[in-house]
Amino acid sequence: MRAQLLGLLALASLCLDPAVALAGCGDQLGDAQAVADARDAIDSTCTCSTEDPPAVNHGQYVSCAVGVVNQRAGDNLLPTYCKGAVKRCAARSTCGKPGFVACCRTSSSGKTKCSTKRDGTLCIEPAGGNACVADSAFTSCCDACTESGCASPPTTSTTVP
Repeated sequence: MRAQLLGLLALASLCLDPAVALAGCGDQLGDAQAVADARDAIDSTCTCSTEDPPAVNHGQYVSCAVGVVNQRAGDNLLPTYCKGAVKRCAARSTCGKPGFVACCRTSSSGKTKCSTKRDGTLCIEPAGGNACVADSAFTSCCDACTESGCASPPTTSTTVP
């Protein structure tokens, strides 16, 4: 009975604010920053192991990431409607999967999709399209691909005194 009452209250609050009811992650001001902050919190909290043998397996990494996401949502640092997006980035990562790569495949119609592959040789271009293995600095499909293929490797700068 209590669960039903809570569900009705949640539904009623959504009905009172249609913008929230229809919001998708990225639709509201601040969503992108909240997602970036959540992903940074995951990076600083969860071990992304890609070496062999891994310090943690993929399931352990994703479980840690989910815990961070749920905590941030509970602390109102991440909108609840963005939780799924951040969790998907962790699930679509190479963390805890030694040797895996992010594979960006662009179809002949220009649509790019990313998936993780056991090794780079399995990143095969679709008919009439192209494929590329993302730079190893990108551990998540959320970062590895652009609309047209692989993202450029991150640049680092050094300051000379």
